[in-house]
Parts: sequence; structure tokens; C-alpha cells
Amino acid sequence: ASEGGTANSRHVNGRPYALRSSNGLQVLGVRSGFDHGGYNTIEIIPVRDADGGGLQPYDISVPGRVQSFHMWVWGANYNYTIEIHLRDYQGMVHTIPLGSLKYSGWKQLTARVPGNIPQVRPQQPRLQGLKITKLVIWTLPGERVDDFYVYFDDFSVLTDTFETRFDGEELVEPDWIKSNWDTN
Repeated sequence: ASEGGTANSRHVNGRPYALRSSNGLQVLGVRSGFDHGGYNTIEIIPVRDADGGGLQPYDISVPGRVQSFHMWVWGANYNYTIEIHLRDYQGMVHTIPLGSLKYSGWKQLTARVPGNIPQVRPQQPRLQGLKITKLVIWTLPGERVDDFYVYFDDFSVLTDTFETRFDGEELVEPDWIKSNWDTN
């Protein structure tokens, strides 16, 4: 959370009615609050256990040409927005708005990936994919920020992994390169 704020997250029981038939009834919940209004942020960063060294941030790789991201988000009618941050294969970070949280209850938010974000290169291997670095919630001036909740469920990606086949395509496979070129 921004300076002057607190945030914590946990898995909690709940689910959008549209997804009730799915396995599991838990969602990711975030509770936060700030000492002052304005443009405050909450960053939701993926983490994993780093060989017993505690939780470490990492980027989530998404294969293929990403067309859109979809996520069910529970809003409590606060004037906040949410965005997704992506890193392309050149290391550039891109921010794509998922939308406003000014609604009540569950809603599926969608972010379309614009064509100007590079996901392929002219050389082989062409497909480079994107990496998800974080989600960011912004509070907007004039909105209450002292104590609020947001819930997330069913994050999905529409991606195209098709690649035209060519003679010698195995020569660009990471496993083939590793076994033929990495020396111990």
C-alpha cells in the first residue's frame, strides 16, 4: 500500500454466482485502508517461495500472443480503478487498465492488449509472450479510503500460441538449445 496505508490479503470463502459450479469456493481477498485520501495505490505482486528464503516476487509468464485478460472482481462501489502491469520481451513495462471498481458485487473485468505491445520478434523463436508483474488498485481523490475490501477470482487469459511450422523448428526449442549448447 502507499505510504500511510496498510493492506493484507488472504484466501477467503466466496465465489461469483456465475462460477459456483467450479471447483473450490475461495477467492483472493484484499483489505486495505489509508490515512489520507487522494491517489493511493495497492500493488498485488505475485510471490513464490524462494528455496526456503521466504517469499520472493516473480513475473508470471504468459505464452503466445496475448489478446486479452479477464478477471472476476468484487467491487463495493468505491471510486477506484484497477490496472495490470506487463513486461514485454524487451524489458519494457506496459500498463493496461482493467477498469473501474465503482460497482457493487461481482463483475468480470476485461483488458484488451493493444497491438503496439511487442509479443513477437522477426527472428526465431518469434513468440516471446508477456509477463504479468502486478495488479495495481488506485484510489481516487474525494473517495473514502479508511477501510475497504476487494476480492478477485478466476483470472484468465485469451492467447494465441499458433506458430507456422518450418523445417528445422526444433533448433529453436529451449530444451534442444540447452542440451546441445550448454556445457557443464
